[in-house]
Order: sequence, then structure tokens, then C-alpha cells
Amino acid sequence: MAKLRNRTQETASLAVVVTGASSGIGHAGAVALAAHGYHVFAAVRRPEESAALFAESAGRITAVRMDVTDATSIDAAVERIDARLSESNLALVGLVSNAGAGMMGPVEFLYEDVLRSQLETNLVGHLAVARRFLPLIRAGVTGANASRRGRIYFVGTGAGVPSPVYPFLGAYMACKWGLEALCRSLRQELALRGDSIDVGMVNPGFVRTRMSETTRSATGSVLARMPRSALTAYAPLLACFGRYSARRRGSSAEQAGAVLARAVSAPRARRQYYIGTDSIAAACFARLPLGLQERFIARIYRER
Repeated sequence: MAKLRNRTQETASLAVVVTGASSGIGHAGAVALAAHGYHVFAAVRRPEESAALFAESAGRITAVRMDVTDATSIDAAVERIDARLSESNLALVGLVSNAGAGMMGPVEFLYEDVLRSQLETNLVGHLAVARRFLPLIRAGVTGANASRRGRIYFVGTGAGVPSPVYPFLGAYMACKWGLEALCRSLRQELALRGDSIDVGMVNPGFVRTRMSETTRSATGSVLARMPRSALTAYAPLLACFGRYSARRRGSSAEQAGAVLARAVSAPRARRQYYIGTDSIAAACFARLPLGLQERFIARIYRER
């Protein structure tokens, strides 16, 4: 307990923004960071639910309405957080960009509006949030906190790049690979500028969260638009992947949240953090020749 108490005192005036904090990894990360002594601005789409979500945060978590696909919503959240930083003498030193949504479906029927929605949530939204909060983080690590480095972490998936790409996850993986490209570029650009801000990825394997439910819902809406003949061909394959996913034990949201807190608070930042042994295994699997990877993956869809 003494170690945690000391860390809380050291970070008493420091703040972090966490997006997608209403459930799953984002919620667990916000709670874990608050336990480390940070004041957490938890970005949620429905702040009226936040009282129950963060009831045990001892006032260290402030829910802020934000939809990462809505520029006006992001701007309003930035203004509110900026005002609160000044009022409460807080320094923003970190951003955990976590908000996202999953979807499965064959690329053959990846309708343009569905792909654009995935890109807006899982790629463009991350950039929009990071771009707007970067000046506040830059200001937060100057002056009294000049010895402190800022942190920006994006939540990716699996082993990062290159991760194994499974059938029916083309849109989702395209977003996550693109997010890693933006992350790497931003990290190098800030370093060349001389900014004291570290940028990296947190890549979770399978995590038991409510996102699985939203993925099923989004997938169902795509399947409903497919021609009956295509649905007959693809539905059994999707069902195979569903059974495979159901057998995966995965990590808990709390385990994922602990990794997010470690990424933000560790004395030395790492470029990549992995959540779960399956994420580490995916990194090893990705080193196999591509043809061999795809032969192994194909076995999932032959189990009837």
C-alpha cells in the first residue's frame, strides 16, 4: 500500500483523458488510472450513466460527453476539460485513445457506408481526438511538470503490425493497421520536434468485454443486407468463427485496464504493450510465412 500511496502523491495534480470509457477496456483503464492517483477525464457518449459507472472513484473521475466521430462533440469536450484543468490546477499529461467498434463481414459485401463508419470510429476518430488534445498535453509537460513526459497511447489489436488477419475482419484490421501507421509517424514527428511526449500502442488479444455484443449487432446488420445465396454460403463460416471465439478464455477488462495504467505511469515508456498471452502468441504467429499462417487459420473455418 505504501508504494501506491507514494505514487498517488506524486501524481496528485496530473490528469489523463480516456476515450471509450463507458465499458470494457476504457472503463477499466479509467478506474485503474484513478487508483494510481491521476484525475481521469472519462470520455463517454452518455454521461448520464457515469454516476453508476464511476461511483467508487472518490471524485477522481470526471465523465465528459464525447463522440469521437463528431468533431463538434470533441471540440466541446476539449473546451470543458481545458477549463477544468485551469480551475483545478491540473496538468494534462496523457491520453488513452481507446474508443472503437467491431464488425465482421465478408469483404465481398463490405458496403461502402459500413467501411466508412468503421474508419470514422476506429481510425479517423483516434486521429481527431489526439490532434485536439496534443496542445493540452504539450502544455501539461512544461513549467512545473517539465521533468515529466507526456503519454499518448492508442488501443490497437492483437500483435499490432503485422497481426494475423482473419477472414471477415478486413475492415476492422484495416483500421487497426492504419492506426499503427499514424502512431509510428506521430511518435517520430514529436521526437524530431523535441517534444517530451511518448506515443505508443497497446494491443489487446481477446478481452471479455461488451464489445463482443456490439460486434454481433453490427455484424447482424450487414448480414441482413446480403443476398440470400451469399448468406447461405457465408453464414456457416461466420458461425465457425463464432464458436472459435466462444472457446477463447481471453483476458478480463480489469487485466487490460492494469496494462493501460502501467503504460501511462511507467517511468520509461514502451512503444508497444500487449494484453494477454494470446496477443504475445499472435506476435509469434505473425512471423510465420504468410501461406502457413493462412493454412492454420483456415482450419478454424473447417470445423463444422
